[in-house]
Amino acid sequence: MFFCDEGTSRLIRRKARQLMKHPALHKLDREDIEQELWLHVLEKQHHFDIERGAFNAFVTRLCRNKGASLIRYHTAEKRNHASNGVSLNMPIDEEPYELGDTLTVSGARKHRGTAPRSDCEIAQLRFDVCGVLGRLQADLAALGNLLKWNSKYSVANALNISRRQAHHHITHMRRRFEDAGLKEYL
Repeated sequence: MFFCDEGTSRLIRRKARQLMKHPALHKLDREDIEQELWLHVLEKQHHFDIERGAFNAFVTRLCRNKGASLIRYHTAEKRNHASNGVSLNMPIDEEPYELGDTLTVSGARKHRGTAPRSDCEIAQLRFDVCGVLGRLQADLAALGNLLKWNSKYSVANALNISRRQAHHHITHMRRRFEDAGLKEYL
C-alpha cells in the first residue's frame, strides 16, 4: 500500500534540510534525519486513508510531527538536571566580569544555538560560495548575491522577473553549486 515516489522522497529531503537548521538538531547528519523521517512514515503508513486526503498531505503531517518530536527529544537532553552546567552570569572571582564575557564570538553563537558551524567552516563556506558565484553568468551571479540576504520573492521583485523565472534560475544555480560539491549547504 505504500506510495513511494519521487515526490515523497523530495518532501522528506526538504523537511530534513529544514530540521538541520534547528539549533537542537544541527549536530545530526541530514541522512540520519531523513532515515528517522522515512522510518516514521513506514511505521505509520497503515493509518493512511485515501478518502480523508492525499498521500503527500499525510506524509507532510507525519514529517512535521516527527520533526517536532525530534526537536523535543534533543532539547530535553539539554535539560538534564545531573549536568554540570554553570550560569554564564556567574561572576569571575572578584573581577567585574561574568563568565559569559569570556566567550569568543563563535562560542557565544554556539551557546545560543544561532551558528552551529565554526568560524573556520563559515569562512570556508563563504570562500566556496564566492568562488561559485564568480564563475556564474552575470545575471545568475546577481541573483545569487541578492539571495544571500533576501527571499526569492523579494529578489524576483527587485530584478523585475516573475517568481517562476526566479525559481527556474535558482534551480539552475543549485545545480552549479551541487557540481561544485556544495550540495550539503543547499
